[in-house]
Amino acid sequence: MALTLLLIATPALGRNLKATVTVNSTSTSGNTTTTPTAAAGVQAAQPSLLSGFGTPAWLSNKLLSLTGTRLPATTPTITIAPTTTAPSATAPLTTPTSTLGGGCPDPQRALDAHNAARAQRGAAPLAWSADLAAGAQRWSAGCLFQHSSAPGIGENLYMSSAAGATCADAVSMWVAEAPLYTGSYNKATGHWTQIVWKGTTHVGCGLARCGSGVMVTCRYTPPGNVLGAFAQNV
Repeated sequence: MALTLLLIATPALGRNLKATVTVNSTSTSGNTTTTPTAAAGVQAAQPSLLSGFGTPAWLSNKLLSLTGTRLPATTPTITIAPTTTAPSATAPLTTPTSTLGGGCPDPQRALDAHNAARAQRGAAPLAWSADLAAGAQRWSAGCLFQHSSAPGIGENLYMSSAAGATCADAVSMWVAEAPLYTGSYNKATGHWTQIVWKGTTHVGCGLARCGSGVMVTCRYTPPGNVLGAFAQNV
């Protein structure tokens, strides 16, 4: 049986976010972002909403065998800077995504899976970004299963012990969170809400071999999962 890991992050009311890791093929979520206040784009720090939990020893040993890197016993803290300008929207990608980098064996399928999920929520199709794909590929290649601190992006992570897992497989697992959505952010649906976020216009994904399995990173701009903006974006 393949072991699949999804990273769970919880939004904060300020710029400080905490990320935790869990292993559960049926309860997953994605990363979150913050948004600047109306006053000149400056956001005051607020207390975090996250209550983290540690990683059991058996899981650390399993992850070590997959990635060569033992996960920290405590919850890491990351800071994601808010984005103030959105890239201009473009038409959905029509040229083969395999020419645009990212390391996915199935980039067009991954993009199509994103856009099929978005269509169900009335969101416009995403365009593929070569820059986002290149950055996602570099992060996946590090085989470090935690969110990066790259500013101004949304980020979904997936890791599987199945050697044949693909980027489209990762998207399929994230999209399967949809029935758990209750109208606002929760840890069980964070990947899916980022995928269908109406304010997001671009995506790029990267896949790397990590031990006998794979790690997939997808990055998004402008980022989704912004507290207070779920009603108009999901």
